Amino acid sequence: MAPKTSRISVAGAASSSPARPSPSVIHEQHQEAGPRDPPARGQAMSAMTPAQIERYVEAAAAALNLRVRPDHRAGVLCYFALAAEFAAVVEAVPLGAHDEPAVNFTPVAPPEPQE
Repeated sequence: MAPKTSRISVAGAASSSPARPSPSVIHEQHQEAGPRDPPARGQAMSAMTPAQIERYVEAAAAALNLRVRPDHRAGVLCYFALAAEFAAVVEAVPLGAHDEPAVNFTPVAPPEPQE
């Protein structure tokens, strides 16, 4: 049985709840889990239509209080569509239960063309 801790609730009355396991215990339990779909990975996003991209960019700009100049708008929409295509490629790669993100990504220069 999990150890209990006592906390003071908002109303001031004491309440009992199970103690939270440490992050290392949670990590260990995660590593021992069998193959399954990682919870953060859902269904792949379908391609966005140009109208959806426009609405998304407008909403994101409004949320950030960011003004997109009219002469930059076409480029912003084009770049967002390109980024959405990149995201679809990444989402298409299946993840295993024990896949972990890289600690540090260090890009390497492409090889020089041989003459």
